[in-house]
This record gives sequence, C-alpha cells and structure tokens, in this order.
Amino acid sequence: MNMLERSPDGRSALDASMPIDLDFQATTRLDPRVLELKLPYLSGPAGNPHSTSHLHGIAALKAVETAREEVADLTGASADEIVFTSGATEANNLLIRGAFGAKRKNGRRTIVTATTEHKAVLEVAAHLKTEGAQIQHVPVSEYGLIDLDRLKGSVDDSTALVTVMTANTSLSGCPCQNCHPHGR
Repeated sequence: MNMLERSPDGRSALDASMPIDLDFQATTRLDPRVLELKLPYLSGPAGNPHSTSHLHGIAALKAVETAREEVADLTGASADEIVFTSGATEANNLLIRGAFGAKRKNGRRTIVTATTEHKAVLEVAAHLKTEGAQIQHVPVSEYGLIDLDRLKGSVDDSTALVTVMTANTSLSGCPCQNCHPHGR
C-alpha cells in the first residue's frame, strides 16, 4: 500500500519510506466531521461571501456568519470579535500590526517576543522596526523555556505587545510554562 492508497476506514496509509511529520499543530489531518460540513462548499457552487449581488454569494455569506456565531458561542466571544484568516501567518500579521498600530499612538512602541518565536512573528516584528517599533527578544533556556521573571522584567510602560507562542513544535514543548495565569 502506498501513500495514495486508502485503508478501509478511508485514511491514507503510511509508506515506511516517507518521513513522518509529528507537527499536528500545522499539519493535522482534516477531521472527517469537518470535511463533511465543508464538502458542499468545496464541491458545489462557489460563492464569495463579500459579493452578495447573487445567490451563491448570499449563501456563502450565510455559511460564514453561521460559522462565526458557532465559534463565538464555543469561545465565549461575540460574533463581531471573530475574524477568519487563511492561516497562522496572516493571523499573526493582522494581530501584531493591529496591536502595534493601536498602541503606538500612546507612545507604546516596544514589542516583546522570544528568540524562539515563530518566523512569521519575528518577520513582522522586524518589519515594524521600520515603523518605529523597538523589539525586545527574551532568550530561552537550554531546554527552550522562558524565564518568567525575565519576561516580566521586559515589560514596562513602553510595551505595546508581548507575543510568545504557547507551544513550539520545533522544540517539542511549551516555552512559556505557567504563563496562563499572567494573561490571555
């Protein structure tokens, strides 16, 4: 059986000659329940939810707004707080640029991040230096952990944003253990 063949339950078989990616944060197989819900939109008439001058666009908008409400209910947010992006890089860029843009008006220009932060975060932070951001990189221990006292010491009145990933698949762990009580 090769990678393209399917087992009786519909999943692809693993070929022993292929590497195995254990990064289930970025490359998780699509849950069959999600596939079932998405299939009509992937194989049926296509519609742009921002183009509601026709029925396909209206149907797409209704589906997106229903999904937004369901995510809001699951997370305790309001629907207008839910923003869908195409992936993590876009989401990181949107959040970091938005937070920095809002805070720099009040003189807060420092972005605090870990040296082991995701490349997408480090790149947008580096770009924001051209817009006046000051970047403070907090180092990690030999085990990839952040010293919380050092992190706290990096935050002051000039801090616009602290961005630290809660799980780092490259390091196989959580660099900011016990961070949860300190913020969300």
